[in-house]
Amino acid sequence: MTIHAQVEQRRQERCAAAKARATHAITRGHRGTEDDNSQTVEHGFTVTTLDGTPTDFVPVHQQVAYTEEVAALRAHGYEPLGFGYVRRL
Repeated sequence: MTIHAQVEQRRQERCAAAKARATHAITRGHRGTEDDNSQTVEHGFTVTTLDGTPTDFVPVHQQVAYTEEVAALRAHGYEPLGFGYVRRL
């Protein structure tokens, strides 16, 4: 097995482990809001159940460090697991 195949196999194993522990999935996105004839776009994470039902939105700045993303998710009661998965605390 080549080194690339080993790396890919390990990545898939880690992804499967994260999914097994997950209660929700997250995707980076945005949502629009309207206030007094003005429109704003709020960036953040859309939180969905594993079957795809939207449940929450965690706002973060568009360009933010990973540690700030983790802090925002934890402040909303989610533990980041990687690979687009989180676990509800």
